[in-house]
Amino acid sequence: MLAMVEVVALGFMVGLSGVTFPGPVFIFVVQQSLTSGFRSGLLATTAHALVGLAILVLIILTSTTALFSLPGFQFYAGVIGGFSLIILGIMILRNFMARNLNMKLTGGDTGYGRPFLGGIVVSVSNPQFFLWWAVIGLPSVSIAEDLLGMAGIYGWTAGILLSLFLWYGSVSFVTSRGKRYVSSRVILAISLICGTTLIISGLYLLAKYLLKLI
Repeated sequence: MLAMVEVVALGFMVGLSGVTFPGPVFIFVVQQSLTSGFRSGLLATTAHALVGLAILVLIILTSTTALFSLPGFQFYAGVIGGFSLIILGIMILRNFMARNLNMKLTGGDTGYGRPFLGGIVVSVSNPQFFLWWAVIGLPSVSIAEDLLGMAGIYGWTAGILLSLFLWYGSVSFVTSRGKRYVSSRVILAISLICGTTLIISGLYLLAKYLLKLI
């Protein structure tokens, strides 16, 4: 029982090391929560969690973790990720530039498919996400496996998911509640900042990896 608590705590702490660092996922969760409500932020978080689980399953079944740290993989992930972030940022800007500044922003006109799909895009388009798995994720899950075998992996995964939903869920809840106290102009401004930030992040990735060709 004590060992299981240890591996869950290990997963929780390791998960916090990734989710508390501001990045594209954090920006997207904030933007969705602010403009479309708590459920949209939660959907984006769920999409991010499913991508992480898919990577974990891939690692367990194929032992392809070394692939994540290869320069070639980092290059292609960076280029594809850069373009993806730019496109997502442009979509956010187009969506909110077209809105009336005095319109009350709710989740009714966005649908629940967009935050889920966007959550997948911002997850797989970030090469640092894969680097985290190669450098931090795999060593820590290996410790959990050494302690309890597959049960350790399950416990570690539970800790990871707990940290992810606790952090992003809290961010989503606070952000969605906070929009009651700000004007539609402020909400629009924050959305524009989020979209612009994603575009800048995408341009940075493209510059970083494409310049290696020169």
